[in-house]
Amino acid sequence: MENKTIKKKRTGKIALSLLAVFFIVAFSMAFYRLDQMNKLESFKSAYGALATDLPNYKLVNSQTYVKEGKQCIAYRVVVKPNLSNDDLCKVFYHTCNDNYSLHTVWFYSSQQKSSGQYDIAMLDESDRSKWPEISRVN
Repeated sequence: MENKTIKKKRTGKIALSLLAVFFIVAFSMAFYRLDQMNKLESFKSAYGALATDLPNYKLVNSQTYVKEGKQCIAYRVVVKPNLSNDDLCKVFYHTCNDNYSLHTVWFYSSQQKSSGQYDIAMLDESDRSKWPEISRVN
């Protein structure tokens, strides 16, 4: 009888330990995801309407489009050709401070070139909770 009681206690402790490990791992994963989303949201907020170290840029035009049933918008923007990826992201989030589902920004070196394919870079958003994909012209 005493042996069965000991086995039950051990089984209970093992189950409780496994449950605790599961919750710790799940909590850690959720915390990491929230931390990444907070960093992205902080960046978006910092370079939204009131950015102070925003690179100079000129909005040429915009056009709406539908992607996977979502209302989206693309912007054509003129910037200096030597901007870093961080600076392109700053312009992206400053420009895309709107209510559209997804955004694409085409970056050009001059307004004259803005009627064709981008000649600096394109930043394309596939999901608002992720960083935009950066495609640069070599």
